[in-house]
Amino acid sequence: MVRPRKTPLVRSIGFNNPSDLSISELGALSIASTNDLPGFLAAIGWNQGAFGIFTLSLSPDNQRVLNGNLNLVGSLFNSRTFNAALFWPTSSPVSLAINLPDLSLFRFPNSSLVSNYVPSSAFTHSFSQNNSVLAGADLTNLGITPFCLRAHVYPTSDAFVKIVLTLTPSDEARLQNLYPFHDDHRFPAIKLGTFEFPMGPSAAGPPLNRPWGFPIVPVLLPGSPWTDSSSLPSGSDLRSALYAMLQSATLPDSKQNFATYNLRCESLLVSGSASLKSRLPPIAWPPAPFMAPSTSLQGWFGYATPFT
Repeated sequence: MVRPRKTPLVRSIGFNNPSDLSISELGALSIASTNDLPGFLAAIGWNQGAFGIFTLSLSPDNQRVLNGNLNLVGSLFNSRTFNAALFWPTSSPVSLAINLPDLSLFRFPNSSLVSNYVPSSAFTHSFSQNNSVLAGADLTNLGITPFCLRAHVYPTSDAFVKIVLTLTPSDEARLQNLYPFHDDHRFPAIKLGTFEFPMGPSAAGPPLNRPWGFPIVPVLLPGSPWTDSSSLPSGSDLRSALYAMLQSATLPDSKQNFATYNLRCESLLVSGSASLKSRLPPIAWPPAPFMAPSTSLQGWFGYATPFT
């Protein structure tokens, strides 16, 4: 797929002054596991709100980036109500209330900004009608089933990302049975909502507090403890891994309601994955400075080097 030439790129002085990181700076950016992320962020002033962080796992000698992951933390909303008739073919007025106080339930596969499916059993939600909570046979009679959420994340500036949440009105087991390609990032779903929040940490703030050629800094998962004799990863390798992830952003094939979603799924039963379509965000992360922009899928959607 060719990215339109008119697509604006994220611009920032944060891309200036590329440099390597010292061993003390690398140590300040390192954690033992992603379970340490809340503590790491609290130390630099995180307010518990929705936040996006990129972690990079290093090789045993710490010289190479093995893989990278987007990690979401914090609260997106404690309670939000939606019209269930948008997601299921029910003619009765039913409200769906969803709580998402912890975005870490969305897991993003290696280097992807599209999450795995999150089953409705994994978060608090409820259905209600005429101020009465519905469950069991009431939901079945209305045609309401277990469901899944999925997240697509893309940058909107050098400091913010948007998350597009979609709802699939069936469980993943049924999806997998009907559509073996259901985990493709282009598979359709029904739009739940779009929200914007910060990503970071900012290179201008703690713990780095200086320009290094990228607006944000990664949180590192070193393969071995840092010592005075440690081999160090180059700043270029760290930045190229971040470039690769942020350039991989895509939009979901989001439908407005159950009717349009169902029509699309019915067509996929006939055409298969060949008719899936990619959708690009309205703004793109710039290409790495050492690599000219490409119109090829590989050129726009990642760099092989950091992940080999």
